[in-house]
Amino acid sequence: MPHGNHAVSGDDMNTADKVLACLENEGPLSRATVAKRLNLSRPTLSNLINRFIEQNRVVELEGGDPTGRGRPGIPVDLDTSAWFALGAEYHSGRWVFALVNLKGE
Repeated sequence: MPHGNHAVSGDDMNTADKVLACLENEGPLSRATVAKRLNLSRPTLSNLINRFIEQNRVVELEGGDPTGRGRPGIPVDLDTSAWFALGAEYHSGRWVFALVNLKGE
């Protein structure tokens, strides 16, 4: 899957899927937390997150946990305002439609 001037390898796609699944199931999370949970380097994770932000798949949120040491991490989560799935079913003379965002809401 090309992205800009960068081709995405199969390994990158697998890692990308894991990052998106982590955010879907546990988000919002800081980049550092996602990197730690998936055993990824912070630069690798940041590159993926930045790509997802460009694609409107992930957003940075306000805040962070100011109670810890150092600068608080900026939480990221799936962008629920840009991507949707539409399902349709025709049964017994009736149409039923469902529209959901990336979190299935």
